[in-house]
Amino acid sequence: MVFKPFTTLARQSISKHLVSGYAQSVVAASQSSYASSTLPIHKLGSNAPAKIQNAFNGTHSGRTAPGRDSQGSESLTSFLAAQSQGLDDKDEKKYLFSRKILWSKAQHQQQQKQLLGQPQPISENQTRSRRGSNASLIEEIDEAAEAIDSQEALSESVAREAVEEAKEVTQELAQDDKQSSTEGTLVNSVPETPAITTQYNRQLQSLRDEGRYQEVAAVFRHMVAEGVPLNTTSYNLLLTSIVKLGPRYVPEVLDVYKLMLREKIIPNTTTYTVLIDFLASRAIRSHSIIRSVEKDAERFGVMLPSKNSVADELQREDTLNLALQLFYASTEVRKERAFPAIVYDTLIKACSKHGRDDDMLNVYTHMEGHNIAPTPEIIRSLIRGFGKNGNVRSAVETYNCWQDMDVAHDPAMMDERYQIYKDLIKAYMDGGDSVGAIAFMEKVVDISREPSRLEWLTQAVIKGLVQEGDTKAAIKWASQLSLRPTHTKWLAKIMSQVADKGELGFARVLYNSLNTNQLTDAVNVRYAMADCQRSGLALCIREGNVDLARALWNDLNDRDASAGPNVATAVAYTSLLFRSGLVNEALVVLDQYSAFLMDRYVPNPKENLDSHFQIEARRADLQEAYEYTIISLDAQGLLTPSIALDIAGFSVSRCGGLGGEAAKRILGQFDSARIMGLEPSQLSLLLQLQVSIMDTRQNLELAPLVENLHTFDVMLTNAMAAGFPVVGQIGELMAHGVALASQMSPELAAKWERYVQQQLYPVRQPSPAPVTPISVQTSPIDRDASPNILSSETSVSVDENYDPYWSKTDVRTSNAIDTSLERNKYNKIADLRRMYRNSRRTGKAIRLTTLSKIITATARTGAYEDFIEEIYRNAKVDMPFNAEYPTSKFGWCVLLDSLVAAQLNLGRREKAGVYHNEMLKMGASPSANTFGLYIVSLKGSKTYDEASEAVSIFDRARAENVLPSSFLYNALIGKLAKARRVDDCLFYFAEMRALGIKPTSVTYGTMINALTRVGDETFAEELFQEMETMTNYKPRPAPYNSLMQFFITTKRDRSKVLAYYNRMLSLGIAPTSHTYKLLIEAYATLEKPDMKSAEKVLDAIAASGETIETAHHAALIHAKGCVLHDVPSAIAHFEAVLAAGTIYPDSTLYQALLECLVANHRVSETTHWVDDMAAKGISLTPYIANTLIHGWALEKNIKKAREVYEALGNGHNGNVRREPSTYEAMTRAYLAVEDREGAKKVADEMLRRGYPNAVVARVLDLVRGVDAAAPTSS
Repeated sequence: MVFKPFTTLARQSISKHLVSGYAQSVVAASQSSYASSTLPIHKLGSNAPAKIQNAFNGTHSGRTAPGRDSQGSESLTSFLAAQSQGLDDKDEKKYLFSRKILWSKAQHQQQQKQLLGQPQPISENQTRSRRGSNASLIEEIDEAAEAIDSQEALSESVAREAVEEAKEVTQELAQDDKQSSTEGTLVNSVPETPAITTQYNRQLQSLRDEGRYQEVAAVFRHMVAEGVPLNTTSYNLLLTSIVKLGPRYVPEVLDVYKLMLREKIIPNTTTYTVLIDFLASRAIRSHSIIRSVEKDAERFGVMLPSKNSVADELQREDTLNLALQLFYASTEVRKERAFPAIVYDTLIKACSKHGRDDDMLNVYTHMEGHNIAPTPEIIRSLIRGFGKNGNVRSAVETYNCWQDMDVAHDPAMMDERYQIYKDLIKAYMDGGDSVGAIAFMEKVVDISREPSRLEWLTQAVIKGLVQEGDTKAAIKWASQLSLRPTHTKWLAKIMSQVADKGELGFARVLYNSLNTNQLTDAVNVRYAMADCQRSGLALCIREGNVDLARALWNDLNDRDASAGPNVATAVAYTSLLFRSGLVNEALVVLDQYSAFLMDRYVPNPKENLDSHFQIEARRADLQEAYEYTIISLDAQGLLTPSIALDIAGFSVSRCGGLGGEAAKRILGQFDSARIMGLEPSQLSLLLQLQVSIMDTRQNLELAPLVENLHTFDVMLTNAMAAGFPVVGQIGELMAHGVALASQMSPELAAKWERYVQQQLYPVRQPSPAPVTPISVQTSPIDRDASPNILSSETSVSVDENYDPYWSKTDVRTSNAIDTSLERNKYNKIADLRRMYRNSRRTGKAIRLTTLSKIITATARTGAYEDFIEEIYRNAKVDMPFNAEYPTSKFGWCVLLDSLVAAQLNLGRREKAGVYHNEMLKMGASPSANTFGLYIVSLKGSKTYDEASEAVSIFDRARAENVLPSSFLYNALIGKLAKARRVDDCLFYFAEMRALGIKPTSVTYGTMINALTRVGDETFAEELFQEMETMTNYKPRPAPYNSLMQFFITTKRDRSKVLAYYNRMLSLGIAPTSHTYKLLIEAYATLEKPDMKSAEKVLDAIAASGETIETAHHAALIHAKGCVLHDVPSAIAHFEAVLAAGTIYPDSTLYQALLECLVANHRVSETTHWVDDMAAKGISLTPYIANTLIHGWALEKNIKKAREVYEALGNGHNGNVRREPSTYEAMTRAYLAVEDREGAKKVADEMLRRGYPNAVVARVLDLVRGVDAAAPTSS
């Protein structure tokens, strides 16, 4: 394959005069030949930009070459002086990274000339010298290998990358050995490799290929100790092994390379391949980590010192400059030297990320000069690099030159081709040329037949518009995309940028469009999701929106869909909660994040191997987060003694201590009087903090402060009064504190000595009488939530409070779980499971009542069913049921009651029945609330009459002597109201009152809804007034919505609707989305329609901070089309919603439009909109189908009606199934065209579906009525 010389590309990319301003061609198919309009460089003359002259005057593009002074002359003397000084001074081993490369181009050339021109055999003295010089390095390498042994895990991705790199290096070894051999033959000076060296090298290579990288260093050290001559291959094998240990070993890798030069071992191409690729890869990773740290600082305003130091350390490494110096020097020494394509790819990518255009061009020049074909990734890196610096012309010319290559037109490279298109559009946008970007995209669209790949280009345009701050244009472009689950990662990235720009509305629209149910690349998508959630959370924190921030925080902690929060996010969010007065929630969040950080699994290959993600460093990060929170709260005046103790306890228990400044802030909250009232655990915590402060001053050779001594004296006095032990951890702590204070306070030391003597040699006292066991303290019992235990006929003389399993109960863990669940019932189940299993590993057991709470919390998640079964199975082993003891019976009844409720929540009624029967065998039955769940879980069933089944369940509860609760009655009345059985609703409502069970706001809301369904206005309003006057009334919007809807659909009285709406506002009840929809309908559909007022409701929604939804627009469209019969106006409103891009269309919006067309006898126009729905991926719903079937039936087009009917339930609509109303609509359609047989077939199909008789009867009556009338008509 023949390639154009890169000098043409480089000069084109800088100096070519562009006529059109965008790329001239897109694909080869668009033109039969491609003629470049490049101007020859010599024609530019003196007018050529200075950048071109610098780029081609020397090898290093106008910068001073390595080993030269500012005039370009070689300065070897100063370098040799520095080198000799470095070799004599052992302390110089710890110098900065920028001085690790101890040679320049000139020195390297001189060394090679000396080696090749004056060969000397390796003598025994030289061997000893080599052994001595290698000793310190080998010790360091060995220590590094041992350190690696202690690491818990390495990234699988990096391991795979290392294996691939090993293959590349292995291939180069054989080739470069031949090259080295050839060089030796030319000068007839290089000695042959001894047989023993070859044998050891084979062993090194075998260990490396087997992945035993630590052992390679051990064998290398043995070779040095035994005086085995080392050659280039030996060092190369050691280098590749260290490289595969991880990207953090930059100093060790450079030390090995420095040792090669010191021992006058000539590096070959393999050596440089390993070094350059390793350093360039490290530069790419460092750039990502630094950018992440900077991004967190910009978002949250939180810059933790540890993160700042990590970024500074990575910047000081300067690995990109090191890689480039190696590249330039190695290619200068041997002009014919060429590297594998992966090295060029990595180095160009690193230059691109760091904005090093000149170096990027130089590397590409060398690659092309050696006829190495550029990969699409290299072209993409070039275009991205130019675009980042705003050099659009060079990006365009890079693209044009790539178009001349045969690989650009390979059909197998279609994905890569469109990725390059995408990068070029991004370069246009980065350079501020959005017109050029769109013009280029239009050229692609004109010739493309790849709609899915074209969306990549649209994504690039949207990303560029967001960066420019043109949100309106970005929204408009986004509305043209078909947002499928495959776009999740891209949507998350765009949402991050939008949130960083402060556009909350657009960010919420994008976030609501995310779909994590189908993940194509789970790890990358989870990290993209986490980043977008962090950016959204940061925006909410800046705006003080606690509710939205809480929702995003919960999503961020979903480990199945997100990588989770980082330290800056947790600190910023807890600060928001503290500022908002939500202290308990803030502490729970901080504790949960602490557990998450210390136990988290980090699958990101770019982060896993960096030191600040290891266990010890995570612990340091967590301690720093605690310290930052304490200092920040104290500065804001929000730090209280209670908060201080909680956060200090977190830090000491999880991190082993607390920093001096934070400890001072905490101790400042406690004066002598407050210290006197501390619990022993709190006092020991403050003692630890006080001693740590005194210890820090001792290490700084400073005397303890007087106030520190006074505080310690008070604490020690209280500790001795409380009888703190003098042995163990707390005793050693107090003794250490006394030792620190003894010089300034001898009295304190004497007092401590007397206390120690008393504790170690106490005066014997008479033995006390035996004490009866203390009864177990139990928490208050909720009657409605507790199982009903039947009284036993036989009485047993057993202490009712005696617990046979008290000795093996883990009280501490049980209490911790109870407290955690009381604070937040939506705790992470993984954390609860870990605490539960850790307790069982110690031979202990969790209380049965606590286990029931865990089961309840687990069932709320709808997952972890195996964990629920595990709890039940283990409980039968740890604490088997013993009817002799009331505590055992009560505990097991509570546990089984929670199991029944959990299975009902999970939709497993048969399994719930099994546990129910087990309770009956124990002489108990489920609680009233659990029977309420039996009724509530009937929701959605179509195989029986839900209302009748609900009554049967209620009767069973009474038969089992269960005293009904308000929840049970609410569930029953709700099912009866849904079935319009108002008389039964009134009966049970009266019974509820007679039993003294107070109706709740839910009860009243259900009754009002039932009465409005049947049109009983008087009684509904009476109950409404009664509800508002009840003592513990909790205002809820549901009853108000019910009455508003009643006066819209039944009584059609706008004044009543507005009266109830205003009543809501006067009581401080926030209108819901449904409330606003009803308000629109009241203005738009009731006489006389007031469309202006209806449309003003949208402004009211926006002003309230709520989101305008499709239901609101659908109400307006329906009113314009079906009430005013103004179809053009309805269609215009529909299209305006789509064009605005603020709302993504759904079935609700389309249903309103289709109803307008059918109501105005324009059903033929519905085909276009149904096709448009399908193109946007919107499923056909039964309600839309009913409308269309009815419309086509009016047109007597039974074929079209049948097509719509068949469309439901097929593969195109997934789980969408026909409903009873669909069967009725299709039956009526057949009867409208007098097709009785077709109507019968539909009715028969409905019968086979197993619907209740009451549901099927309506359709059967239609068919029977026609059959009965048929003879008469004849």
